[in-house]
Amino acid sequence: MDQHHINYLAGVALVVLSFFALGVVLADFRQPTRAPVKGKQPASPLFEMSVLVLCVVVVVFLSTADWDAPQRAARPLAYCGLAIAAALGAQIWQRELR
Repeated sequence: MDQHHINYLAGVALVVLSFFALGVVLADFRQPTRAPVKGKQPASPLFEMSVLVLCVVVVVFLSTADWDAPQRAARPLAYCGLAIAAALGAQIWQRELR
């Protein structure tokens, strides 16, 4: 595989993983309220693992990016950043509600 193909796959993985993390947090809103377990939500392990894998994918994406056209590299990063910010905000808001 060449560098462009790896960068494309890493960009797709960025968007998919970030929206998966957002979906996990939003799906947890639909669950009935349960007794909290030391500040952890039921879906926290899935969210944490997706963010951990996302960190590795960001490093791969940035290391294979074509910096001659930075606007092409910025688009997946912007989608990823918005989805992760929304997921973190929703998780904090959910923790305050319960």
